[in-house]
Amino acid sequence: MHRLGFFAVLGALAVAGCGGNTQTQPPVPGAGQGVGAGLRADGLMACVGPLAGDGGASVALYAQPGFAAVVASGDGAQKLAIDLAEIRTHIQSAPPVSEVARIEDAWRRQALKALRRPGVPVGPCRSQAPHLPVLAPTEVVCADEVLIPLGRPAAMDRFVAVLSKLTGIQVTPAQVRYQSGGPYSAGQLITTPGSVQETRPYCSSS
Repeated sequence: MHRLGFFAVLGALAVAGCGGNTQTQPPVPGAGQGVGAGLRADGLMACVGPLAGDGGASVALYAQPGFAAVVASGDGAQKLAIDLAEIRTHIQSAPPVSEVARIEDAWRRQALKALRRPGVPVGPCRSQAPHLPVLAPTEVVCADEVLIPLGRPAAMDRFVAVLSKLTGIQVTPAQVRYQSGGPYSAGQLITTPGSVQETRPYCSSS
């Protein structure tokens, strides 16, 4: 379940500007303003950032009790998103997993180190975020924004709920129904295929 935002649809997101068809996006607060806006809309507090991170990324950290998220944006995040897509789909030219892990760890450590600076909000930013381990693999939410979830196992349901809102994924299961053919012909089973729709409302449409 925690791989809900898996970036197997890199090409589709790139073509759609990551936000999908903006005419069908729900009128959500902060739509089109980035993952940070989505996290704030869902109750997380902005702790630090944006900071200049490794590889040309901009790094920020958001938190609430028991759960936090490091968000990397920009060209560096887009490169990592492509690298993750190649690794997770087993493309031969994919970069070493260790190199991707090194970059992700550098972003996380940079964000957590910045919590020591003056001006960081009191509460979960200071008291909890520095002690939370990585909760699940990095999620590619937008074509140029990735999210590293932090928390203990009990926070998994919260992470899934947050990720579901960021991606706006709606699943329609396949449906089977019986249609009568009348008194002189046999009936038939009609199957309506299932579908998955992603709106990704916070991704930039530009």
